[in-house]
Order: sequence, then structure tokens, then C-alpha cells
Amino acid sequence: MYVHNLEKLFKLNGALWATLQADMKIDAKLSVNWSTVKEWDDSKRYDIVEELEAKAMYEASTEVGSGVMEWIRGRW
Repeated sequence: MYVHNLEKLFKLNGALWATLQADMKIDAKLSVNWSTVKEWDDSKRYDIVEELEAKAMYEASTEVGSGVMEWIRGRW
């Protein structure tokens, strides 16, 4: 069974989860972005979503300096 729950996936790697927690304490914007991105539901991938929701998800993922994908890439 595949898991698309980001929090569960991050917790599989205790060190990565601890690093994320520490970095979110330092970077409030990363914390806000994580809160947005972790709510992603893979069942929505083919749904039409509101423009604001789509933009919020995109920006939380790609924001320079505090985006979740940038953070992940820096530690992968």
C-alpha cells in the first residue's frame, strides 16, 4: 500500500523529521508552507480546485528560501 501522507512519510526517517521540526522553529515561513503542503490529498490530483487553493499549494512548495520542495531537495 502506498502512502501519500507527507507527515507519515517524513516520520519514517526520524532524522529528517527532527531536522524539519528544528528548521520550522527557525523559519516561520517554512512552518506555514509545511502546514499548507502537508494537507495535500492525492485524491485531488485530477479534481478541479479553486484558483486560490492551487496558488497557495504551488507557492508553499516553490517559494525561494522557505518552500517545502526547496527544503526537501536541500536534504535529499
